[in-house]
Amino acid sequence: YSSFGSFASSPISFTAAGDGVYDFYTVATDNVGNTESAPGTPDASTTVDTGAPKTPTMTAEPTYTQGTSNTVPWSDESGSGASEYFAQAATDAGFNAIADSSTWIAGTSHGFTGLTDGQIYYYRVKARDNDQIESGWSASESSTQDDTAPTSSADPLSTYQGTLTFDVAYTASDATSGVASVELFYKVDGGGYSSYGSFASSPISFTAAGDGVYDFYTVATDNVGNVETAPGTPDASTEVDTSTPSNPVLNAEPAYTAGTENTVSWGAVTMRDSPVSYLAQRATDAGFTAIADSSGWIAGTSHNFTGLTDGQIYYYRVKARDAALNESAWSASELSL
Repeated sequence: YSSFGSFASSPISFTAAGDGVYDFYTVATDNVGNTESAPGTPDASTTVDTGAPKTPTMTAEPTYTQGTSNTVPWSDESGSGASEYFAQAATDAGFNAIADSSTWIAGTSHGFTGLTDGQIYYYRVKARDNDQIESGWSASESSTQDDTAPTSSADPLSTYQGTLTFDVAYTASDATSGVASVELFYKVDGGGYSSYGSFASSPISFTAAGDGVYDFYTVATDNVGNVETAPGTPDASTEVDTSTPSNPVLNAEPAYTAGTENTVSWGAVTMRDSPVSYLAQRATDAGFTAIADSSGWIAGTSHNFTGLTDGQIYYYRVKARDAALNESAWSASELSL
């Protein structure tokens, strides 16, 4: 023990030499010189602590955070004397516009709620010890809230597909974190929908299991996990038709035809839900290496060939094509002079 001096009134203003645990006792002297005996134990003790705890470190924040809340964590600085922490959220990097604060809490994280979709928030924290001595503010971390699902749609398809494999294109967008993937759903002939998988780019190469009417829609997911709601109706529909039409049959031709024109006809070919067109040809040889005329693709079941040469034998044939552009083989030929 050391004497700090004698005093005539209370309290005594004591100045410590530095941080540490200080014990105190007093010895009184009366006006005739009687002096109190020193006690065996200190009258009072205190810890002098003028050092601030270590500044906590914010855990790195993602660029985007899903929803309208965010729990931000930081390092535990209890080893340097920290007993409580104070976190802040602001809408500017200078923390001039404080959006919310945690108050002093013992934990090493805090959940901020009621955050605005699309808003970037900046976060910082400081610590204090049991003597209310505070650290400095941490370096800040920032993240943008994303509470809006992306949108997507399968692009329109042609009415018919003539092959089992074809492209399904889509468009997708997201206002904040961006589109991460698009999932394609399909159904066949009015059945239930199935997922064809998730994709990062358009178009999607789709392979049908077989012929039928296919309906499609897409569901997009953004980079923080917001998922688009499935639509009530399909985005696109198409009919897959890989079956070739039956070969049309030419009606029998007479051995001789009067004049310089001839109308040839054939039986209609029927396809499920698909209009059929026909291509008729005439040639001057049975092998059809010398084509004299062609009808082009027509909807009717007859064609009038004109400008025929007197005394010339002509050979005729026809084939069919459906709306998916599947073509039949050529019919057996008929001839007339």
